[in-house]
Amino acid sequence: MVRELTHPEYGPLRYVGIPVKLSDTPGEMQGPPPRFGEHNREILEELGYDGGAIDQLATSNVIAEAEPALSR
Repeated sequence: MVRELTHPEYGPLRYVGIPVKLSDTPGEMQGPPPRFGEHNREILEELGYDGGAIDQLATSNVIAEAEPALSR
């Protein structure tokens, strides 16, 4: 039930695995969770926001943007 994945910033971390095991479609953990705000820009672009509007939301502190990942 407990899985270990390597997070790009924090190194090896232990996570609770997927509790439901289905024979035809087994769940699988594919990677560590995103950093806070990591996908905000991509999601807003998919919703039709342009770069300028997203920049304005970020500078107004309406959305957070992920800090650059630390290199290890």
